[in-house]
Amino acid sequence: MNTFTEIALIGIFFLMLLLHTGILFKWISYSFIWGGRIKTDKEMVRFEIISIMLNVIFLWVALTRAQLVKNLFPETYLAIVLWCMAVFFLINLIANLFSENKIERFLFSPIALCIAILCITLAMS
Repeated sequence: MNTFTEIALIGIFFLMLLLHTGILFKWISYSFIWGGRIKTDKEMVRFEIISIMLNVIFLWVALTRAQLVKNLFPETYLAIVLWCMAVFFLINLIANLFSENKIERFLFSPIALCIAILCITLAMS
């Protein structure tokens, strides 16, 4: 068990869920997400619901890997999902690096890289 890695991933996804929930309920401005391209509340709601759903799935995978929830699939599937998550966050890293928004570039790029590394570490163990 990679306790630190699992806890770090769970913590990051939990914080990301809080962030996206805050954006959805307009407690936090959506001007710094999705490359600063969201212009209307309707667009924000659509994209934030997608973000929340993805982060719930990512959190569930991390909780499953940490054996905090029952694994419904063979371990091989869990490893494949972790590899897919790593690829997803590497693509997200590239998108963040080219974002017009400085917060996305300088805050969320390192977070995406960190998540990708944590997913790779868990997939390989």
